Amino acid sequence: MWIAKAGPRQQPGQELHPLIDYLLKSKQGGIVFTTRDRKIAVKLAQQNVVDVPAMGEDAAAELLGKCLVNVDLAKSWQDTSALLLQLTYLPLAIVQAAAYINENAISLADYLSLLAEQEEEVIDLLSEEFEDDGRYRNIKNPVAITWLISFNQIQRRDRLAADYLLFMACIEPTDIPQSLLPAGASRKKEVDVIGTLTTYSFVNK
Repeated sequence: MWIAKAGPRQQPGQELHPLIDYLLKSKQGGIVFTTRDRKIAVKLAQQNVVDVPAMGEDAAAELLGKCLVNVDLAKSWQDTSALLLQLTYLPLAIVQAAAYINENAISLADYLSLLAEQEEEVIDLLSEEFEDDGRYRNIKNPVAITWLISFNQIQRRDRLAADYLLFMACIEPTDIPQSLLPAGASRKKEVDVIGTLTTYSFVNK
């Protein structure tokens, strides 16, 4: 295992170096990065980028079944399929939903009805803390907070990308023609924005 220790803060006048200059290099090992930002991935790994595809319905259903205390709940394929679709097959959202269902002894249909409530109540539901052995202890990252962090990062990085998200939230959840989106300063800027939103899995082409 390689452990890199961070040095002192940059001093005035000190030359800045890109992150890659500080990474250890050896033929005896390698470094694996995980990131949602494809642009960073390409800059660091160049052609050695491995895309992790979004979870499909079958894999999502299997994950849900493994997380439920009452596995019989998942036998209703209609409810299971509808719930997974609402959660957009997002693993974190599935695990969080299963935890809430387990703790409150409710059905998948009951959870679906909660997702159909007013926006404020849905945000409250998706902000519910939950325990998961796959996460670090004391880490607070329910779905709503995770999405908010991603949105804040996009907002700081690219204002037009944030404007696109806000605009799309007022239109339709799917099948929005790109021609409807607000015009960017240039065609390149628009391509960059769509790339950023795709990177964060907020949109799919």
